Amino acid sequence: MRRATTFFRISMISFIMLLFYSNDLYSQSYSPVSATINQSMRSMALGGATVAMEGYAGASLINPATIGIKQTIQAQSYIFNQKGSPFNRPYFYKFSFFSPSLDARYGKGAVSISMPYYNLNAKSEDSLYYKSVKGRFYEYAFQLAGAWEVNKNVRVGIGLKRFGTRQPVSKYIVGGNPNDIETGKGYAIDLGVFYHKNYNIGSVHTHLSLGGSLLNFGTNFKYNDGAKDPLPLNLNAGLGLKVASSQQWYNRPFWGIGIYGALSHIMARTNDNGQPYNAFQMLFKGWSAYNNYDGVKTEKVNTWDQIDRHLGLEASVLDILSVRWGIYYQSPKLIGRGTTHSWGMGLDLYYLFVDYTTINFDTTKTAISTPKHVWQATIRIPLESSPRDFWPKLFHEVNIK
Repeated sequence: MRRATTFFRISMISFIMLLFYSNDLYSQSYSPVSATINQSMRSMALGGATVAMEGYAGASLINPATIGIKQTIQAQSYIFNQKGSPFNRPYFYKFSFFSPSLDARYGKGAVSISMPYYNLNAKSEDSLYYKSVKGRFYEYAFQLAGAWEVNKNVRVGIGLKRFGTRQPVSKYIVGGNPNDIETGKGYAIDLGVFYHKNYNIGSVHTHLSLGGSLLNFGTNFKYNDGAKDPLPLNLNAGLGLKVASSQQWYNRPFWGIGIYGALSHIMARTNDNGQPYNAFQMLFKGWSAYNNYDGVKTEKVNTWDQIDRHLGLEASVLDILSVRWGIYYQSPKLIGRGTTHSWGMGLDLYYLFVDYTTINFDTTKTAISTPKHVWQATIRIPLESSPRDFWPKLFHEVNIK
C-alpha cells in the first residue's frame, strides 16, 4: 500500500457504508474508497446483489444499464453523520456522508447524475498515523451516466466518472511533513448490460433478469506529489428472479417475492516496483493468486477467494411495503472480512419512496465502529399518468364519504 492515509481511508470509510464491492486492504491497495461504496440503501439491504435489478435509487454506480423507472424523474439522497471512529479513537472526530443523485428515464433513454461526497471534517487528532492537522478533508466521486433500451429485453449503459480527494499526509511517510496536505484525482468509465424477460406461469407472473458491469475502468489515481494508486477495477455479474401474484390492485400485484444473486471481483494490482498496472493490464493480471499478510501470518489467496458473493431476498405487498434480507460473503483469508448480514424495509408511496437498512457486522472481525441504521428518501416525478398511481382513487373515495 502506498500510504498510511490509504489504509485509514479504506479501513474507516469502506466499513462505514458497507463496502459490498471490496477487496483485501493490504495485498490489493487502491484509491479512492469513494470508487467502491454502495450508494443504495435497497441494494445494501439485499447484500449488494442488485447488478441485475433496475430502477432503484443509486443503480448507476452498480450497473449503469439499470438506470431509472419508465417515464419518471427520481431525486434521492441520504445523509449520515458518524461520531467516533476506528479503534475507539477519534482520528477524525466526525465523519459525514452525503450522496445526492438524480435520474430520468423517458422513451428508450435514461440519464443520471450522482455525487457521493465523504466529508472527513476539519480536524484530525494525534494518532498512530497522524499528527493534528487542521483543514477540510474529503473524498468524492462524480458520475454522469446514460442508458439505452436496445430492444424490449436488453438495455446497455455507460458512465463517466471523476474522483477526487484531500487528505492529511501520514507522519510515517519517509521525508514527509505531517502537516502537509495531499490531493488526488482520477478518471474512469463504467459499462453495463441488463437483460430481462417476463413469463406467465399459471396465475403467477415471473420476471427473470441478468446483469453485468465493469466499473472504474480508467486512469490510475494520481496525487499532487506524482505518486499513483490503482483504481479498483470492478467486475460484477448477477441474476434475479421475481415471482408475483396475477391478482392486482392499481396494477400492483397483491404479493411479490424476488431473489437476487451476484459475484463481484475487484482488481487493483501493482508490479514488482510498486507501480500500478493500467486498466487493460489489470483485466488479465487481476485474477492471479497473491500472498496476503494479516499481521501474524502470510496466506495464499487464490482466484476463487478473491471473488465476493452476494445474495438478497425481497418480499413485497402491493409493491408498497417491502421487507429485505441480504448476505455478503468475502473469504475469511482477507483481513477483517467474513460473512455480513443486512436487512431493511421499503415504503413506496408512488411519489415518495423511503428505504431503511440495518447492517450487522461481526465485531470480532473488525474493530471499526460502523452505522447500524441508515435511511434514504427518493422523490419521484411521473412524466405521464400511470395505472400504478393509487392516490386519485383514494382522494376520490374520501371526497365521496
